[in-house]
Amino acid sequence: MTSPAAPTPATSSVLGLIVPGQPVQVNGQVMSDTEILFHIPQKDVQHVVVFLTGVTALPDTMGASAYLMLPDNGFKYLGHISNEKPSAIFKIGSTAAPTPAPTPAPSAVSGVHETAIVLVDNSTRIGIVVEPLPAIQQKIVPKEAELSQKVNDYSVFVKALAESCYNHMSGWILTEQQWRERGAALVQEKLVPIGALEQWFDSFTRKLQSNPNFWKT
Repeated sequence: MTSPAAPTPATSSVLGLIVPGQPVQVNGQVMSDTEILFHIPQKDVQHVVVFLTGVTALPDTMGASAYLMLPDNGFKYLGHISNEKPSAIFKIGSTAAPTPAPTPAPSAVSGVHETAIVLVDNSTRIGIVVEPLPAIQQKIVPKEAELSQKVNDYSVFVKALAESCYNHMSGWILTEQQWRERGAALVQEKLVPIGALEQWFDSFTRKLQSNPNFWKT
C-alpha cells in the first residue's frame, strides 16, 4: 500500500502570514498546488512573518520561499522557511524602487504575476512557493553575496567620510608662527587638539574593521 501524497498548502493551510497590527492570515489565495498569494490591504508594510501553521509538516525535501510582488509586477525573493526553520521575519521596507530578484522566480510564479495584475495597487502582495530545498539554496547564495557587497560598500563609504573629516580638520593646523600671529583672533574659537582628532580617527577605524555596522547603533 502506497503512502498518501504529502498535503499541499492548497489543501491543508500549511502556511500562514502575519503583519504587525493586522489579523493572522492562513487562507491565502491558492494559485496552484504549490503556490499561495497573500494580499495585505496596506502598502507601507515594513515587516512580515511567514510561518508553518503546524497543521502538517512540509515534505522533508521541500521548503517554502517567500516573494514580494514589486510595483512593476516582478518578484523579489525575501527568504524561506522549512520544517527546521518553521517561521521567519522578512524586512520589506519601501517598494517604490523595483529590485530584481537575485535568481529568476520559479515558472509557476508567472501564474501569480498574471492574476495579480488586476488587483488594487494600494496593497502589498506576498507570494509563497513550495519548492525543493536545493532550488532554494541556489537563491540563498547570491543573496548572501549581495548582502556582503552592501556591507563592503558601506564600509568604504563610512571610512571615506571619516578620512574626509580628518583631512579637512588637519588642514586647519597652525604652525607656532601662525599661532602667534593669529592667536588673539582665535581666542573666541572652539579649538580641538589634533591629537584628539587622531585618537578619534584611529578608534573609528578599529571599530569599522571589527564591525562594519557599528555606526548604525
